[in-house]
Amino acid sequence: FPVTIVAMVAEYAADSFVAKINTLGVADIGFGANGIMLIDSGWYEEFSVGMIDLSGRILFGGSTFDGTKGQMLVTRLNSAGTVDPGFNGGQFIRQEFPHVGGPSGGGVRSIFSLSDGKVLAVGVSAEGLSMARYTNSGILDATFGVNGLITNSIQGFGDLIPSSIFNGQSIISGYRDYGDIALLKFGIDGKLDASFGVGGVASADAGGYESLSAISLQSDGKIVAVGSRNINGKISSVALRFMANGTIDGAFGVGGVVEIDVGNSTTVVNSVAIDANGKILVAGYSDLDYMVIRLNSDGSLDKTFGSN
Repeated sequence: FPVTIVAMVAEYAADSFVAKINTLGVADIGFGANGIMLIDSGWYEEFSVGMIDLSGRILFGGSTFDGTKGQMLVTRLNSAGTVDPGFNGGQFIRQEFPHVGGPSGGGVRSIFSLSDGKVLAVGVSAEGLSMARYTNSGILDATFGVNGLITNSIQGFGDLIPSSIFNGQSIISGYRDYGDIALLKFGIDGKLDASFGVGGVASADAGGYESLSAISLQSDGKIVAVGSRNINGKISSVALRFMANGTIDGAFGVGGVVEIDVGNSTTVVNSVAIDANGKILVAGYSDLDYMVIRLNSDGSLDKTFGSN
């Protein structure tokens, strides 16, 4: 694209907004109103994830609340900052999932544009991890799950992490399994991949009570997960690496686990990425400062980056 688009989603008087910034770091006045578009679904909404598809359109996912129940919320914008009339007729998608006790709430945690133009929303509802797939026109895809919807209620299901990853063939999501870090792997059809871990579920104990924050996929198929660990009240941050088949990678750190400690009283990591050289970038904050740490592929600190 000729400009770099940074989609910033924030609450503003119970609404959300998107800003488009060019490569010079200034607002693109051709987008929305002077570079900003206010999103108002008519209810209270919060968009938490977004992405740009191959056509330059912007997908957003989040949650909405009408005063009685929560729902997943999905919308698509044109590159000029207007709601796309070709996606659900230009209307917001407010998605509910079947629930024995009545309509279930939920929210989108990740959203993906597939190669055929379909849209996959991954999130959580009262039924557990929940997925919805839409056609390019924003209609539920009847060839996916049951009428376009899939839910997975798994024993021990805890907190779905803020993001899943999609490699074109499968979806990998993380969650907390009785205090351990765990991953779920689904095929493009939404079914658990039995070749991954045990029945599509892989878990690892990092030595305490763990909570997952983010995951990233290496080019060799290995999965790096970051989060926090509580051992007898002492909280630290950790990184773990799983093999492509879901087993823990013993060549990473100590038994597959790396403790991230910068010497301050509080260290929190909330994102992870793999760079072009296979090194691992971990970001978060320590006490009142932002921090970025780079690890070598074996989990050791890259002392050529920053200050040790």
